[in-house]
Formats: sequence, C-alpha cells, structure tokens
Amino acid sequence: MVCTFVAPLGCASVITDKRDILVHVNTTPSGAKLIVAGNEFQSPAILWLPRGEGDITLAIYKEGYRSEQVILRESLEPRLWWNVLNLGLGLGVDFINGSAYDLDPQKVNITLVKE
Repeated sequence: MVCTFVAPLGCASVITDKRDILVHVNTTPSGAKLIVAGNEFQSPAILWLPRGEGDITLAIYKEGYRSEQVILRESLEPRLWWNVLNLGLGLGVDFINGSAYDLDPQKVNITLVKE
C-alpha cells in the first residue's frame, strides 16, 4: 500500500510536469529589451526556459541605462530526491529528459541605473 502511494512521487518528471521553467522578469523602468538564448523579449515578461541545458545568461538593455546581465544558475530540482523513496526508479528518466534540473532565480527584478 505504501509503495503504491510513494511510486508516483518518485519521479521529478511527474511532479514538475514540464520540460521548461517559468522565469518572471521585471525591470524598473519597464520596456527593457531582454535577450536570452538568442531570443528577444520586452519587460515585463514571463520566459519559458529549458531545463537541463546549463546556466543561462539573461541580458537586459534599455536606451539611456546601463546594461545588466543576470546568470540563471542550473541546479538539481529539489523534488528529484523523492526518487530515493522509490529506490531510484525514475532517476535516469529525470536526468535524460531534464526534469532533474532547476534554474535560480526564477523571479528577476532589476532596477536599471541611468548612464
């Protein structure tokens, strides 16, 4: 009975339910250009970024303001450790499909400084 309950919890792929991570970006002032992985967005924005691809650099530009860069650091998804309760079942799947990874920070708030 316990194994039946714990088994669904043992895989970060099931718990996270997404291949991508949502990162919220706000700038003061708003309307800054955001560049990440060769794609351009405008703040405020919600970015869908891939898991399992390493650190990601977020570049922020606005005319008349100093440019900023934020490194979104890759780490292990905390819920990955549920696999321990499931004797490691699902651990390989989580690493293969990227669900084993997380990005930090997932909320970026930047106040741009005038040049």
